Amino acid sequence: MERRAFTRVPFDCQAELAGGALRVSGPVTDLSLFGLRLLVDAPVPLGSQVVVHIVLSAPMDLSFDVDGVVARGGDGYVGVRFTTGKMDVEALEHLRLLVGTVAGDLDEVMDEFYAWLNSEG
Repeated sequence: MERRAFTRVPFDCQAELAGGALRVSGPVTDLSLFGLRLLVDAPVPLGSQVVVHIVLSAPMDLSFDVDGVVARGGDGYVGVRFTTGKMDVEALEHLRLLVGTVAGDLDEVMDEFYAWLNSEG
C-alpha cells in the first residue's frame, strides 16, 4: 500500500468545489496540508481546476478558499489536490493548525511542508 507523503486526518466540515460551470458541495471526510476527500452526489471530471471553499462551523465559524485540481474520483467521492503555488499564507496557516491539531503534532505537519518545499527546489 502506498504511504502518503503528508499527514492526512479524519475531518468533518463542509466544502464546495467551483470551477467554470461546475459547482458541487458535500462533507469533507479527510484533510491534509495538500488536499482533501469530499463526498459528492454527482461525478466530477478528473483534472478539473477548482476553487475549494472550506467552511468550518461553530465554535470556529471560519471559511477560506484554496485552489485545487480534482486528482482522484470514485463512487460518491473526489480527491482534490491543492495547488500549492497559489495557496495564500492565511489558508496554509488554517490548514496547518487544523491538520496539526487533529494529528496531535503541529511541528510534524510543518516539517512535512518544509521537506516538500525543499524538494521543489
